[in-house]
Amino acid sequence: MTRTTPELAPPLQTSTLHQRKVKSNIFKAKNMVGLSWVKDHVGIPGNELADQQAKLAITSGEKFVIPAPNSHLKCLLKNYIVNKWNEYWNSYDSASEIRVRGYINKVSPKFLIHNKFLIYFLGGHGPFPSYLHRFKFLDSAHCICGMLGDADHYIFSCSSPKSSI
Repeated sequence: MTRTTPELAPPLQTSTLHQRKVKSNIFKAKNMVGLSWVKDHVGIPGNELADQQAKLAITSGEKFVIPAPNSHLKCLLKNYIVNKWNEYWNSYDSASEIRVRGYINKVSPKFLIHNKFLIYFLGGHGPFPSYLHRFKFLDSAHCICGMLGDADHYIFSCSSPKSSI
């Protein structure tokens, strides 16, 4: 294991060439190099040298930042967005949000809904008399059976065979 000092580092223009050479050398040595567990502090010269170099790097080495792969950054960004979404989800207190939170207590990208009828039911925003009456599209908020015509009524309690959404 060799330690690269700043004066031995390849110039910026040839860093890509240097990286290719290192990758090529590692590939060529794939059958000549192996990894194995070695008990520490037993006097094996290569292991002692590796320990010395590791301690030297920790105490006097330069900070070396390895950029994160795109997959890791995408994961961090996704987690950040979902956490912010959950904060918003839990802080918003409209009647429809409280209703939906009764069925779905937290936001998850795995639970994206693509069924418009389920969205109607969960949000209460759909072709229901109670919703349409709010916007003056219907004169009454009641079902033809006489009860309040909201999503819960149509799903759970409407007994009228002529009720339709």
